[in-house]
Amino acid sequence: MRYVWEHGSRRHIIPLPARSSYMDSVLVATGLSSEFWRWDESVSSKRDVLTPFIWDHLAYAYLVESTRIVEIFRRVIQECRYGERLGSLTPEALNWLRTTEELFFTANHSLGWLAPVDSFVVASPEVMRHNAYHRLLGWDIPSSDPAGGSVASGAGRSDRAPSANRELGSTLEMVLLEIAKGIANARNTSGMRDTDPSQIGYLILRLQQMLLERKSAGKLLREEFWYVSMMSWLHMAIEYPSPIVEALRVDASSAEERLRRIGNMVGLPCHSRAGAMFLLGRNLSTFLRAVEIGCFADSTTAQSLYQPPVSDLTGDLIAQYSMATGKDLKARTVSLR
Repeated sequence: MRYVWEHGSRRHIIPLPARSSYMDSVLVATGLSSEFWRWDESVSSKRDVLTPFIWDHLAYAYLVESTRIVEIFRRVIQECRYGERLGSLTPEALNWLRTTEELFFTANHSLGWLAPVDSFVVASPEVMRHNAYHRLLGWDIPSSDPAGGSVASGAGRSDRAPSANRELGSTLEMVLLEIAKGIANARNTSGMRDTDPSQIGYLILRLQQMLLERKSAGKLLREEFWYVSMMSWLHMAIEYPSPIVEALRVDASSAEERLRRIGNMVGLPCHSRAGAMFLLGRNLSTFLRAVEIGCFADSTTAQSLYQPPVSDLTGDLIAQYSMATGKDLKARTVSLR
């Protein structure tokens, strides 16, 4: 985003993504070619050449927004534009606020060719963003009290799409449930092992079909890139003592606590499970990206999900999903035996 911002008129270059240790483990475990991660930097620097680029999955943007980070920083910008209730800010903090507002809270910024089209045909940016989450993931942004409620709540909202992957959430939970059983069974030295890699492979294939169907012919790709960029930008601002965090005099050691204190300053508490949502966002993003490119869609490669080294990562994913949603998948695993 920084590179494109500085070279707004040069559309022929897109920055290279950061390597993911999770995806590296996935590719090794499934035997997919390392060509997936081969980036030719000498070619990418030439004019009119677009190199492969992979950004976070829309699920990352959904989970970060579910913490209420967008509305909290919207209020921060409003307070700084219309008054001085938050105190005097540094030039660096004011520059961050102005840049953030120009990037993501106006329809007339210089990166319009990257962003989704904002016209009289579509609804507000917030409604379209939530519509994309519902279409691809079947989930709604939490609209209940941020101190409780599941990750996917808010039935009857105006941003719900007529055609959506409503079964994606339940299918994903079935996958994680089967993986949890596989991890538990792999540790058993005796007794029955009821792990079914064929069932996992079938469920993974269903997930892949649902995700790719919504993205056919390039649908939702521009939206995914832009919404992920927006949430990454805001998430990064609270990941460390950034200029805006320091200017607001927020003394905290974690992203969750920084967001909580900033939210309290503007009268809007963040979600009670914000910390788990931040953790889950990255791991679920990488997992769904792996599903989309065809990993684990058969009984042979599905076994790697509950075997080292990938099982260390999927185990974290299951724990984070349980914390973020309030659904104890491991408890459900025990009850089924």
